Amino acid sequence: MISISTPPSGEGHAVVAYRGHMRLRIPLSATQLALPKQYLRTKLTLESVTELVTLAKQCEVLCQSHPVRSGNASPQHSKK
Repeated sequence: MISISTPPSGEGHAVVAYRGHMRLRIPLSATQLALPKQYLRTKLTLESVTELVTLAKQCEVLCQSHPVRSGNASPQHSKK
């Protein structure tokens, strides 16, 4: 192997020497070097991601999916 390319968007590739004088450009998806499909890239630091996960967990506790009513329902008006 000569080099590996992993661009921010699009598919990366590996450049390999073949028979001494040739170079082959092989898509990473055709090799064992490809990242798993569920892998996501981010520019966030590990500290930022950890803080985001902590905040999301707090929101699960604070933000109820079925909030308690704070008063009586509005009166229904009938059309005559």
